[in-house]
Order: sequence, then structure tokens, then C-alpha cells
Amino acid sequence: MACKHFCAYNGEDRRTGYGLADRGDAIDIRASTAVLQDLYLRPFRDALDAGAWSMMGSYNRLNGEYACESDYLLNLPRREWGWRGFYCPDFLFAVRDDEKALAAGLDLGALGGPGGRTAQLVASAPPGVVRTAVANLVRALIGSGLADHPMGDPVMPSTAEHRALAERTAISSFVLLRNQDAALPLVDVSSLALIGPTGPDAGFVVGGSAAVSLLAERLITPADGVVARSGQVRVELAQGSYGDRPLPSVPSAAFRLPDGSGPGVEVTFSDATGNTWLETLATIDFAVDPSAPTARWPRRWRTRLVSGVTGSHRLSLLVGGRATVHLAGQRIMVGSREAEQFLHGPRYPLQAVVDLTAGEPVQLEIDYEPGPAITIPPMGLGPTLRLGWQPPDDLIAQAVAAAARCDAAVVVVTMASGEGMDRDGLALPGDQDELVRQVAAVNPRTVVVLNT
Repeated sequence: MACKHFCAYNGEDRRTGYGLADRGDAIDIRASTAVLQDLYLRPFRDALDAGAWSMMGSYNRLNGEYACESDYLLNLPRREWGWRGFYCPDFLFAVRDDEKALAAGLDLGALGGPGGRTAQLVASAPPGVVRTAVANLVRALIGSGLADHPMGDPVMPSTAEHRALAERTAISSFVLLRNQDAALPLVDVSSLALIGPTGPDAGFVVGGSAAVSLLAERLITPADGVVARSGQVRVELAQGSYGDRPLPSVPSAAFRLPDGSGPGVEVTFSDATGNTWLETLATIDFAVDPSAPTARWPRRWRTRLVSGVTGSHRLSLLVGGRATVHLAGQRIMVGSREAEQFLHGPRYPLQAVVDLTAGEPVQLEIDYEPGPAITIPPMGLGPTLRLGWQPPDDLIAQAVAAAARCDAAVVVVTMASGEGMDRDGLALPGDQDELVRQVAAVNPRTVVVLNT
């Protein structure tokens, strides 16, 4: 396992660049020597001093140069710290100039690139470059013990020791932010309201290459865990909120063309040649063909949104790319994602709560850029745009009633995160703040669990 990502890898937005068929330059992090040494390099120095033999180079540029192509950056640990291990790059987009990367000191080139690319590069590289790379790799194999004790065939990693370590890690990750009026521990209650996404809809992992595949038969949900430990305490479950997850698609009956002439959504499309044209679609639920992303993609969506119910509506937008949403001229959502879901893990919706009046159409506009989306057809990744909603219901009212009947209330709130997205703030998505406010108003012994 390589220490990653080397170096100055701050965020996800445009980390791999911008563009569909041709990926433009990745974000350029500007850092002084002092900041580089005192902030970014220090954790890597500690890891290497502890015996790490490999590092993975990051996607971003640092002071104008790609990290995996920077002679200064790649040779700094070897020159200043005496490290003798090897480098590999991150997937696909980390190396833009293969020869420059190998010459700078990258030992494994073109991770995830076209078949045979690494072999071709090594075959054409100067003999001194090849000898150095091979020496670094062999030295790491010997130093790490893999030469004498090769890894066997992969097995399921869930040994008793692994499960115990995972449990200790999970317990250690909890942080008690505040314990007002000795709300905890819950040792003197006879009834407890457990509210929020506490079943299979709870958040268990982050998204991306660091996620793990979940097996339903092995999940212990928050609800199952609390009920199992409750003893004689009566536990009352209430949904309250769906948390940070995408909502059901807005039905076609809720869309009217901007001029009111009929149902539908007016969409401006573009292609790689710069041509634009209008089409009418029934819904806002669209995926660009990842095998031909520049053939046709939407730039703007215009429609009138009309509900049959008066009250607060929750909207969610799944986006691979960047989207800005205006309703009645007011911006209600804006954000960028490399994908609506990055490999395993949760989906990453944008969220908003708006008031609508039954039968009154409201102008809805979505400006869309596919460029931030990462397009990898074999992984099913590509630009998308999907609008969902939750019309007014009584979920919060049911949760409030349950909290009022019980000695204490635990509200679980969620915020999805992972690879391919950045958080824009710490506010809870959707209606979860309102849920907490209303529950706390009827039960002073309310405990909020931030599953974020």
C-alpha cells in the first residue's frame, strides 16, 4: 500500500482537470517552500521515517508542474530525507507527459493507462532511468519483506482480528461535541425515540476507491444496534427525514414548457463542433453517453415546475458535472461533482427546500457544464443530471410526536461525502436542521448524532 497522495492534494474539484474527450489541466496548487515543508510534506516524512517504501503521486499541479512530473518534488524525499523507496502515480490523469514523469523520478508510469503503455515507455527510456526505477522497486520489495515472504492469494479480510480493529477504530472516531444538561449517558430512561436514517438508509461508508462493498446480511444498522442494547427501554422508531440521499424523480406531470404551451422541459444541447439546438424532454433525468460524451450534452434546462400540493418541497439534484439551479429567479442549488456516485459508496446529491403553491407554475432553470465530470466508460462514470423531489408529508410531524412521547430522543442526521466531490459548507443537507429544531423543541433531552 502506497502513502498517498503526494503532494498538496487539497480537494476534489477539478483535481483531474476539466473536459470530456480531452482532459484539460488539473488544478494548480500554489505553495511556498515554508508551507510545503511545514504543512504538506510533514505527514509524508513521518510515514517514510516509520518504514513506508512507496508513495503515490497526486493528480494536481504544484506551482505549475504536475506532481508526478516534478523533478523537484519527487527527488526531495530522496535528496533531503535519504528515502530509497519507489513512486507510482494515481489513476489515468496523474501523468500527462510520460517521458517527463519517468525522467523526473516516477518509477511506475501510466497507472491505468492504455494496455502496453508502461512497457513501451520503459523500452524507449534511457538505460540509466530504467536501472534506477528497477533498483527502487527491487529495494522496496526486499526492504518490505515481500521478496522473502510473498503475499499469498487474496482472501476475505474479515478475520476476528480485523473486525476487532475495525470496531476499535469506529469507536475511537466518535467525538462528543457537547453534553448539555447531562443528556448522556442514557441510563435513566424508560423510553427512547430514535429518529432519522437509522436503517439500511444510514451512511456506512464514504464514496470512491477508499469505499468498501457492503453486504446487506452483515450490516448492523443504528436501529438494530440501539434496539439490541435497549434492554427494558421502549424504543420508538421514526423516519423524520430521508437524510442526505437522492429523492424520487420529479414526475413528468410536474413540468410545463417555459411558454406554457404544454408539458415538458426545454433543453439546449451542444456538441463538440459548437452547434447548439433545442429539444423537448419529458423529465430532468439525463445521462450523457460516456463512450461518446462530446456527441450531445445539455447546456441549459428550462421549464415551469408545478406541484399539486401547497407547502415545503425538498429538491435533490444528482449531477456529474457542474450545475446551477434557479427557481423563480433565485439560486437554490449550485455544485460540482466528478460523478453522481463514485464507484462504491453513497450518491452525492445537491439539496434544497422550497415553498410551492398548488397549481402555480414556477420558472425553473438549470445551467449545466459537463466538464468537471470524469468520463470512464468501463466504470460507468460520465456526465449526468437528475432532479428529484419530496412533496410535503408528515414525516417530521410523526418524529416530533414520537419525541414528545418519550423520555429522550436521538436524532441521526447524515451528510454524504467521498471521492470526486468537495463539501461547500457544514450545513446539514435538506430538511434535517428543521427536524432537529422541532424535535428539540418538544424534548429537552435530545441527542443529535452527526453521521457525516
